[in-house]
Amino acid sequence: MALRLRPASIGFRHQFVVRNRFTAAIAQLGRRVHTATLFSMAAAEEEVGILCYVNQEPGFDAILKHRPDDFLVNEVDTSNTVIHLRNLTAPSEGEATTTGGSVEDVFSRFQEIAGEKNCEKLKEMAESNASMEEGAQRITHILLDGIETKSERTAVHLFFKEKHNGLPFLTTDTIKEKTTGPDGKQIETTKLRIMLRNHAKKMSTWEKNKGGSSGTWVGGKKKFVHFTLYKENVDNQAAVDKMARFLSRPPNSFRIAGTKDKRGVTVQRVSAFKISPKDLAGLNSMLFNMKVGDFRYASENLFLGQLSGNQFTVVLRDIKGSTKEAVEKACKALKETGFINYFGLQRFGAGSPTHKVGAMLLQGRWSEAIKLILTSRLNDDSKDLEARKEFLEKWDKESLDKCLANLSRGCISESKILKAYEERGLSDHVGALMSIPRNMRTMYVHAYQSYLWNHAASRRFQEYGAKDVVVGDLVLDPNLTVANTEPEGGKKDRKKSDKAITWETSATRISKVRVVSQEDVANGVYSVEDVVLPIVGSGTVYPEHKVGKKMFTELAAGDMVSLADSSHNVQDFSIKTIRGDYRRVVQRVPDMEYEIVCTENRNDKITETDLDKLRAAGAPGTDWPERPKRKAEDEAEGGEQAKRQKTGVEGNGGDTVMEEGGGGGGGGGGGGGGGSGREDEGQAREEGGEKCLNLVLKFKVGCSVYATMLIRELMKISTAKSDHKDRSLKE
Repeated sequence: MALRLRPASIGFRHQFVVRNRFTAAIAQLGRRVHTATLFSMAAAEEEVGILCYVNQEPGFDAILKHRPDDFLVNEVDTSNTVIHLRNLTAPSEGEATTTGGSVEDVFSRFQEIAGEKNCEKLKEMAESNASMEEGAQRITHILLDGIETKSERTAVHLFFKEKHNGLPFLTTDTIKEKTTGPDGKQIETTKLRIMLRNHAKKMSTWEKNKGGSSGTWVGGKKKFVHFTLYKENVDNQAAVDKMARFLSRPPNSFRIAGTKDKRGVTVQRVSAFKISPKDLAGLNSMLFNMKVGDFRYASENLFLGQLSGNQFTVVLRDIKGSTKEAVEKACKALKETGFINYFGLQRFGAGSPTHKVGAMLLQGRWSEAIKLILTSRLNDDSKDLEARKEFLEKWDKESLDKCLANLSRGCISESKILKAYEERGLSDHVGALMSIPRNMRTMYVHAYQSYLWNHAASRRFQEYGAKDVVVGDLVLDPNLTVANTEPEGGKKDRKKSDKAITWETSATRISKVRVVSQEDVANGVYSVEDVVLPIVGSGTVYPEHKVGKKMFTELAAGDMVSLADSSHNVQDFSIKTIRGDYRRVVQRVPDMEYEIVCTENRNDKITETDLDKLRAAGAPGTDWPERPKRKAEDEAEGGEQAKRQKTGVEGNGGDTVMEEGGGGGGGGGGGGGGGSGREDEGQAREEGGEKCLNLVLKFKVGCSVYATMLIRELMKISTAKSDHKDRSLKE
């Protein structure tokens, strides 16, 4: 039974009890004794400030993420389009970069740039390469006449950086041509040469490393390929690492707009630098639980945050402790009141809490932060558990080598730290931290910022409720922040455009924040949906009431963190250089759809993924590649088959009960609840003989909104991975 906490019974200072317990354990780690006590210290909801609910409707018990396809996430781009996987086939070379217009238009443009004589040369070259006759003589290159100035040569170079209708793939360079003048002297002139790309001079080492595998880049000016990534039970970093490894590219060749959950089926756009669609499509025959498609060339890279949000389709299985009518009533209440926009538990790590690491980094306690990172993501079954313990206790070269040799696959931060120690020595703690990829090392301080925000959100709810705006609140002025989608008429008319998810950047939010006045409250200028709380950083503006600067400062001081100054000059971990932000306190989902579905048993398939739809349409390349068996897998196969027979669930191929996995951006939760449990398992059974009552939810939320915080508000019980894993495996 999950721990159930009601807002009225929670003291705001409960956090200090947890903090003191953790600090004592860290002190033990610093002395390199009793390190085993730290290997199971995952954060709980109440520790990271997830304490309250908006409405008082009773909850119910159900299983979240029982199957991968019980949690579908489809990215919503900045134009408010939901991303779906539609085509696994790579376009023909240059298809996405060919300029529009007829062949005549192409030659007409070239004639304007290079003159009639050079245009005739180009036509002859194009015709010779278009001939299908056997033994036809192909013109592989031409020299242009009369192109003497640098600006003229630049115009020709730029023209052939594009792929044009009616022309083969061509490239340009300049050569020196020597001729004899009237006086018998040698004259050197610069000539512009146009040639077939496969006859071009050898590329430089840099071009080979940065270009396509074929040795040429057919995208012209468009250096990036955007594509759709579909994955099942794979986290973002692992997905990027796999693609990079199979294509022999560095992981930073890929960029994503938003981090998605590991546990579930997710669809999102990815950008790749100079990797051809053909090479990317080849991944479909090599990767398990991942597919790529919908390729197009692009001039710009994607960047983190370049999305409007995500669309979720969530199945809550085997409802217990409630009735169909009560579940529908709870859904209606959620649509009306919304939920507190907490950062979910996965923001704080599945092992040692990342916000604790963040607090240490802000203080400059480098070695303690590293030791805590090295204790994360471990359990009694981890093969490298003993090796890590030995290294933390001995801290010498021999134990370091042993730890590296036994490190589990996928431990990216840990691997980077240990390899840095191997190269730089065991005393270079800052160097070890800086070896972690930047997006991962900054995650720790972001987690601490989130920890402070969650506690502030709970405190604001306890002090002022979640219905009204009060004097001293911070708001984002709706007339400015939603200027692109808001109709005229202010707050009343704004309800009509709620369906649009507005793409806001942190810079936009920072520039639009203001403090609510008495006059604003009296005139009803703002709603609670406009209220924000600060994600602390440099230049943060705080509310001017009880949940203000004093509260934030005292909370951080309990962790020995100063919000006003930094004790070190490492910019990535300094409060003076980390830009703050603002986050809405209440999220509403007025367009949420819900449906009660009855099934024969709780393992039945309910949703349809994008890959399911492609398979049903007979699209090629939708099957997973055949997985080669290893000796260990052969030995374990008998036990796995027995386990599947016991649970009644199939193995690979989308019918797997979710027994493991971590978090990602968009799901999590845990620790609290105020609803009823599984005491009366017969209440949710329908009289028609169905064995299982399930709820299907479909909704859109903005980026950085955690879907499982919505589910927590609905169910009033823990949404933690461990709790639902236990329910999922329980017969």
